[in-house]
Amino acid sequence: MLLGRLSQVWETGAELIGALHGVRLCGTVKVIAAAENLVTATGDPG
Repeated sequence: MLLGRLSQVWETGAELIGALHGVRLCGTVKVIAAAENLVTATGDPG
């Protein structure tokens, strides 16, 4: 279970990093969405 969550957080973190690298092209919307996903993945005890 922990390994699955770690994998999910890793993937979400990678999305956030990708969004940060693309911020010059895409603006901040993708960065905000990716950050919200990261918070959800790390903050949800379910």
